[in-house]
Amino acid sequence: MQDGQEKPIAYASRSLTPAEKSYSTTEKECLAVIWAISKFRPYLFGKPFTVVTDHHSLCWLANVKDPSGRLARWALRLQEYDITIVYKSGRKHSDADSLSRNPLISTSAETCDEIPTLASVTEYIKEQLKDPKLKSIIKVLKRGDEYQNYLLKDGVLYKESFDPMGQQWLLVVPKQLRGDILRSLHDAPTAGHLGFAKTYDRIRRKYYWPVLYGSTRRYISHCKECQRRKTPPQLPPGRLQPIEPPDIPFAKVGIDLLGRLPVTRSGNRWIIVCTDYLTRFTVTKALPTGEAIEVAKFIVEEIILKHGSPKEMISDRGCIFLSNLVKTINELCQTSHLLTTAYHPQTNGLTERFNKTLADMLSMYTDVEQKNWDTVLPFVTFTYNSAKQNSTGFSPFFLICGRNITTPLDVILPHNNDQDHDDSYVQQLITRSEEARQLAKIHIKDAQASDKRRYDARHRSVSYEIGDLVWVYTPIRKVGLSEKLLRRSFGPYRITRLMSEVTYEVESMETDKKRRKLKDVVHVLRIKLIMRMKCSRDPYTWE
Repeated sequence: MQDGQEKPIAYASRSLTPAEKSYSTTEKECLAVIWAISKFRPYLFGKPFTVVTDHHSLCWLANVKDPSGRLARWALRLQEYDITIVYKSGRKHSDADSLSRNPLISTSAETCDEIPTLASVTEYIKEQLKDPKLKSIIKVLKRGDEYQNYLLKDGVLYKESFDPMGQQWLLVVPKQLRGDILRSLHDAPTAGHLGFAKTYDRIRRKYYWPVLYGSTRRYISHCKECQRRKTPPQLPPGRLQPIEPPDIPFAKVGIDLLGRLPVTRSGNRWIIVCTDYLTRFTVTKALPTGEAIEVAKFIVEEIILKHGSPKEMISDRGCIFLSNLVKTINELCQTSHLLTTAYHPQTNGLTERFNKTLADMLSMYTDVEQKNWDTVLPFVTFTYNSAKQNSTGFSPFFLICGRNITTPLDVILPHNNDQDHDDSYVQQLITRSEEARQLAKIHIKDAQASDKRRYDARHRSVSYEIGDLVWVYTPIRKVGLSEKLLRRSFGPYRITRLMSEVTYEVESMETDKKRRKLKDVVHVLRIKLIMRMKCSRDPYTWE
């Protein structure tokens, strides 16, 4: 009010959806009230306010004998407001009708899906009477008898609350409306898909039904959107599966590409890395493009021709390592190519860890423009191979050659070297080298056992069956979208094969036949079992 006159401060409107256009006049008028109150909820909730309407039926809506189910659901929602409905003739209601009476250019109507809400007011008594258990309680109370802290007020059943912070009397919700309550106070934008504790507290302060705690927990744990976005507060799944060290050097190697790096003066921008799983000896080389031909040449010249054909080669699923050229080399050398699971580089953890160490070492010697890292690369690789490894107790060079490496400083400064290079020295070198490798293997297993104990203490063991439906975590990044607002998991997927204790083959359940045939191998860390309501009688089942 301003100067004794009503002054509008905000207008709001929207088009009716195709389904809403078929509503009766009373239903359309009631829909307008429900939608307007929802839109201005921040200003209305908790305060008394008046709704002025030119539709007289809304004033006696609460007393109508047989309203439709839709009106009953809407009426239930209005109960949380301190609202008074007042009639005003259309001739005096021009301020609200100005939008509809103002001629506008005809445009195509935009539809707006109705958000999941509770339901409404007047048929609530009838809804309670549909529940057999509530009906029997109401009959007892109508006879004037008392019944376990229940109260019948204006025909509506309430139950006494003993929470000093909540309402004194809680509205008893019939079975057929409990799903609407849960959806409105958990799924709706005003509910925010909050966790169990907050949602349960919000419900129990106003509403009551038997086993409210259990049904709320079950509903939230089975919420589709919460499963796709949220991570449950529990230990991550999957125990550590150490890779068995081989008996001889370069029988099992890990290979990876590091880059893209700044282009050097020689035109290089990639580093290819190969690490031996027994000796930890590492071979590196700078590459211009990192294409399959360069990788294949590195495998042949730097690994096979210098150290022999490996029995096993571990790499990620990059297209370079899956190329026909690399595949042909592995087939000719009878090398088994083991692939890491997607988005889980820890499978090739030895090589990935060296990549971090290599980047740290290179950063110490590169120039400001980072144009000389390829000239520094051989020196830092030499340093790494000559340094003692904690996991083996020896330097990689010693395990390969049976002796410590001679550095430039050893040549400059005098040192004691009383070994005679005769046959006994050669035999001693061979024996010492073999003993060191066996001892290194023991040290590696001891280190792996220690790592496994620490890792398993922070993880839990899980297992899935063939046919289980699961969500799969996929860190998809799209230009222009924030990763923080993306859903973390996608699906559903069906488990089709058990690959190991921590890896599964999954198949997409997309309705598109082309996408449905796609299969992938995923680590158990990326898998989350889909929780679904199995009882068809449950009012909040999703498929």
